[in-house]
Amino acid sequence: MAYTLLNISERNAPSKGSYWKFCLAGIFVVLALSFLRWGGYLLVARNRLPEHVDVAVVLQGSVAGERPRIATAMTMLLRGSAERVVQ
Repeated sequence: MAYTLLNISERNAPSKGSYWKFCLAGIFVVLALSFLRWGGYLLVARNRLPEHVDVAVVLQGSVAGERPRIATAMTMLLRGSAERVVQ
């Protein structure tokens, strides 16, 4: 016996469970679309960066993106904003 998302055994008598499944699927779709639309605001900090940090951490990524990150970290080190750089 196999389980399906919808009750297709009888065409004229859908079960109440299938309505709940449609409602839950609809709520999930709305939440997923809302997260895709406004989720970026969760990643952006509105606070200013501190003037001095203990360590500047350079995360690895693409070669083209890693070079500017290293350059910025070295600039922070030379400027005195960071005490150390960790790659």
